[in-house]
Amino acid sequence: NYYEMHIKNSHQYTLKENINIMYKYFLQRKNSDNGYEFYIGKTYGEISKSTEPYPNSSNKVYINLKLKNKKELINLAIVKLKIEDDFISFKLNKFITMLYDFELITEDEYNKYIYGTTNVKKSKLSKIGLSSSLISKLEADNQIDNILIDENNIVTTTQKFENYRNSVNDFYRFEIDKFL
Repeated sequence: NYYEMHIKNSHQYTLKENINIMYKYFLQRKNSDNGYEFYIGKTYGEISKSTEPYPNSSNKVYINLKLKNKKELINLAIVKLKIEDDFISFKLNKFITMLYDFELITEDEYNKYIYGTTNVKKSKLSKIGLSSSLISKLEADNQIDNILIDENNIVTTTQKFENYRNSVNDFYRFEIDKFL
């Protein structure tokens, strides 16, 4: 459930929005009575904690969120997102691909987990390199239909899209220009 939510958020929201979501989650855990010790892993862990599966653990794999200020929580949110993205990219996506190759999941399920959508057009845009946050912005701005992809994956755009391209900020324009 956690990774399904994380994958959905990573495809649906920008990095900044995901950092804010994780920061708010950390604040909630920090202010709780018993959830302030958070598993982060060996690299960033500061304290050990005995748990049911590991009753005598001395591994420093937890952090105490109560001891962290706003800046530290934001930095930890960035770190946690990077750790999870690496796990998904290097482990979970390979597993999903294997399930698809062995026909244990459908193409829609594969596309949902790998590209964040079952929409063929949005999957193709992702395959050519557009980030999920840019695809979400293009969809919100009603520009998806102004991008044409032929059977050979040759991308062309309409004049309406070209007008749009000239109107977006430099950050989005850079990414658009890089791939379209």
